[in-house]
Amino acid sequence: MLQFLPTLYQQASAVVALLSLSAELEPEQQTMLVLTSISLASFGLLCQAASIPVPLSSIRGPYDILKSADALRISVEQVNDRYFRNVMRMSKPAFQRLVTLLSTDPLTTHIYTPKPLGRPPRPAALQIAACLGYLGCGSSKLRAAIDATIGAGTLPLYLKRFNEALSLLKTRVVRMPISEEEKDEISEGVGIPGCIGVIDGTFIELDSVPHGQHRMDFWCGKHKSYGLNLQAVCDHTGRFISFELGWAGSKNDSEVWQQSELYLDRYVYFAQGPEGTNLLIGDKGYGLSSFLIRSYNAAELRAFEEEEQQDRLRWNVYLASQRIIIEQSFARLKRRFQFLKRAPGYDHDVIWETILSCLLLHNLMMTFGDAVGGMDEWEDDEPVGAPHLSDAERAIVAQREADAQGVAGGGGGGYAQGQALRELLFNDWMDME
Repeated sequence: MLQFLPTLYQQASAVVALLSLSAELEPEQQTMLVLTSISLASFGLLCQAASIPVPLSSIRGPYDILKSADALRISVEQVNDRYFRNVMRMSKPAFQRLVTLLSTDPLTTHIYTPKPLGRPPRPAALQIAACLGYLGCGSSKLRAAIDATIGAGTLPLYLKRFNEALSLLKTRVVRMPISEEEKDEISEGVGIPGCIGVIDGTFIELDSVPHGQHRMDFWCGKHKSYGLNLQAVCDHTGRFISFELGWAGSKNDSEVWQQSELYLDRYVYFAQGPEGTNLLIGDKGYGLSSFLIRSYNAAELRAFEEEEQQDRLRWNVYLASQRIIIEQSFARLKRRFQFLKRAPGYDHDVIWETILSCLLLHNLMMTFGDAVGGMDEWEDDEPVGAPHLSDAERAIVAQREADAQGVAGGGGGGYAQGQALRELLFNDWMDME
């Protein structure tokens, strides 16, 4: 108990300080103040003795943020393009088009229409500006609320409206190609006959270690941190045409792919057969199939003579040069919205809703002709993952990585057919050289 004497002295000093400030209070008020202070001090000592973190929320008051609409209004009315882009992550004309879309579109107008009763809300432009500032700064909601001089509980409300409005536009903003003209355009742009998209996954690191007994589901051995796995398909311009959300960071690309909507409905999205085949191209993390083509791996190359191996290695380089468009799309997405580099918060449902908004905004900005540029670079911090894992947790990671090797070995959609289709594409490429 002696180790708690310094803490007890500090608590007693605080009580004395409170008494010195309460000279003008009534005796009953002074007594209540002293009893309350002693109770709080005893509670803190008991928590410390039991190695229980003191719940600060039980003794701290609300955040006293200086609330004003001036900060948001100044940002929205800013004429300096560089300043505006750094705060809003888009140009001013693109921002104005976004505000007009969300506040006037028949699907979303009810979200930003003032209710007949109650205090009138801030204009839609200011609410959207607060959300864009949060997505662009890469910090917590509290930090973003302080920067915007709005209440700590106001930003989550604005973000909920913002995410809901954008989600209602999902089917119009993101869709797979339907007509033969759209498919041919993507195929010609990618440079692979029959290709209607490029697929890959990206890791979204979490700023906070997940709670609960299933936290290891979010641990990624490759990135050595906790996070989420996002899978997406883009066209030849870098526009996202499909994506798969809701996966924990421990899931590899092949696992997500085999449980995705595109894979489960593969006979709807991809026509089979050598002529007129629709397919995706991916990296070596995906299994080869009749509708997903990847480069030759080392084991497959050993089946060919040395000269044939060199030809296929050159084709691998060509395929990688066409597949890089999805990597560039993810890079532009994360550069524009720093939220995606380390997603803050514990509520994963809200995080996924916000990730969806970022994906939709990416496509909308391409529609508005707003390219990524003129924004300050974001400095990467050290990974937030747990520095030490227990032996049991390390065993889980090792088994998971071993299982992933088996999953990536086959695409579950006809490996032999995939080999034949890849050879056909390779021969066509050789004929064009």
